[in-house]
Amino acid sequence: MFGGVDFSQFCVISSVQVCGLLSAALARISEGRRWQALFQRMFMALLVIVAFTTVLNLWNAPQQWILSASTLAVMVVAATCDFSHPL
Repeated sequence: MFGGVDFSQFCVISSVQVCGLLSAALARISEGRRWQALFQRMFMALLVIVAFTTVLNLWNAPQQWILSASTLAVMVVAATCDFSHPL
C-alpha cells in the first residue's frame, strides 16, 4: 500500500499527474504551430481530470492529495505565464 491506496490506484494517480504535466509542456511548446489547438484541448481535458483526481484523493487517500494539488497548480501556472518575454 502506498499511503492508503493499492498499487494499481497509485499507478493510475501517478500516470494522471505525469500526463497532466506533459500536456502543459506540450501546450506551451506548440504555441504558433499547427498542433496548437489539439494540444490546448488535450491540456484542458487533462486539467479537468487532474482536478477530479485531486478531489478523489482528498476523499480516498488524504495523504496523497498534495501531489495532485501541486500538479494542478503547476499546470495552471504553465498555462497562464508568458515565458516568451523576460521579466
